[in-house]
Amino acid sequence: MKNAMKAMLVLALFVFAFTQCDKTPSEPEAEQSVGQEEVLAVYAEAEVIGVEIDAIEDSAFTDSTEFLERRARRALRRLTFMLNQVGPVVMWYGDEEAKALIQLAREAQHDAVEAIEAGDYEGAFEYIQESAFYAMEAMKLVREDIEEQKEQIIQRLQQGIENTQGLLDDVRAALEGEENEKAERLYNRATSHLGLAQEALEIERLRRAGYHLRMANRLAHMALHVLDHSDAPL
Repeated sequence: MKNAMKAMLVLALFVFAFTQCDKTPSEPEAEQSVGQEEVLAVYAEAEVIGVEIDAIEDSAFTDSTEFLERRARRALRRLTFMLNQVGPVVMWYGDEEAKALIQLAREAQHDAVEAIEAGDYEGAFEYIQESAFYAMEAMKLVREDIEEQKEQIIQRLQQGIENTQGLLDDVRAALEGEENEKAERLYNRATSHLGLAQEALEIERLRRAGYHLRMANRLAHMALHVLDHSDAPL
């Protein structure tokens, strides 16, 4: 009778774990964490290029006019590099507004090319600056969306860690008075993974945190399964 009641308790905990414990991040969410890193890296690089373009334009109008064409073409090359970096990121992660801004940036870039070919270097700088502005505005929109998603993922991970800790507390309670080395090992491994998940989350290594949290859940469930079957008749 005692064994039957204990088996029912363990089974109830097992069902509760699957129905109440937050899911660990899915593959799309893991991909989002990679997207966040990519977006932030491209945004930072685009900011640096924008500063470079400003510096090129400043020097163009303080040097002699014979260097104006050279400076304009150099600024255009840096702009083109920026758009080649920013464009794919916006098209992949951005909304319609961000994509429209990239289209405006491309049009201004085209106008800059035509202005240089026509010898209108001051006009070319105007178009280059306009293009860079639209590109940065598009990246700002993407970054804002990504950062909002990042906060949501962090919250889900934290909730998952808390729920999994509660599950492990239940496993620990079920192990009291038991001599089940296999369940104990599984419990210890799950506890270790949960600690690693928390450490990874604290430094915002979201993919790693998601992996360790998933392992902690899986091992805790396995421990419950072992305990459940330890009382099964031979």
